[in-house]
Amino acid sequence: MKTFALALYKLLPTQAMLLKACYRGRFLRPFYCPFKGLRNLPQRLRMQSYFTSDLHLGHKAITKYRSQFSSAQEHDEAIFTMLESFPKRTLMHILGDFLFDGPKLNYYILRLSNLPYKIKLVLGNHDSRLLYTRCPSNIEIQLPFYSYKNMWVSHCPIHPQELRSRIGCIHGHLHGGIVHHCDGEPDERYFNVNLDNNDFKPVPLETIISHFKGN
Repeated sequence: MKTFALALYKLLPTQAMLLKACYRGRFLRPFYCPFKGLRNLPQRLRMQSYFTSDLHLGHKAITKYRSQFSSAQEHDEAIFTMLESFPKRTLMHILGDFLFDGPKLNYYILRLSNLPYKIKLVLGNHDSRLLYTRCPSNIEIQLPFYSYKNMWVSHCPIHPQELRSRIGCIHGHLHGGIVHHCDGEPDERYFNVNLDNNDFKPVPLETIISHFKGN
């Protein structure tokens, strides 16, 4: 592929630059790729989006709520092991209650800066406000929520009247719970990505879209 791109560069500079951009993964959606052979990139070469929330790093009393861990240190190491398992072509959306204040704050920020991928972070009600000034370059803070692929992304569930034309709301905050209608039925316009709701794993974007489409 590289040899082909270099050969085109001398003859068709503009097309060659587009080809190299596609090869490097800059244009990841098939619509943007002008070369038919590169429209269906292998899964391992595509940017993969995941959503999670309520990691509670640095929460001293976390074992009170997550009794499967014997100590806060064991809990935090399990979280980092999970985060460090994702490859470079990852966009991780973390929807609040990510990192608490405490003596390990600077150490945890350093470890987060060594992750090979980008993180979009919505701050939750328990997050250290020092993240505003000490946030590593691979973490982008979103305030207070944002739109992503026609969905709202927030820490707390957005009020139903504010969903407007979006297909749904991806959120956290609720530990072991989901949003219900007034009649007690689950409200399918919401998807809770809290770790406690999802086997302690981030949720792939495809799973969330399938939920909102009713598949």
